[in-house]
Amino acid sequence: MVATGYEFKPSQIACTGRLRGVLERIGDAELALQSGEIADQEHMRRQNKPFSAG
Repeated sequence: MVATGYEFKPSQIACTGRLRGVLERIGDAELALQSGEIADQEHMRRQNKPFSAG
């Protein structure tokens, strides 16, 4: 199939979960590098999250 131009190339990032779940687990610095509406929503959620004492 390679000779006919149908070569399968897996994506560099394997996603097995929901994007929101992935964004919840990354750090603030890495989140700042992400673009898109869902990343923006996660950033706003973190800003509005109340601080916990403890």
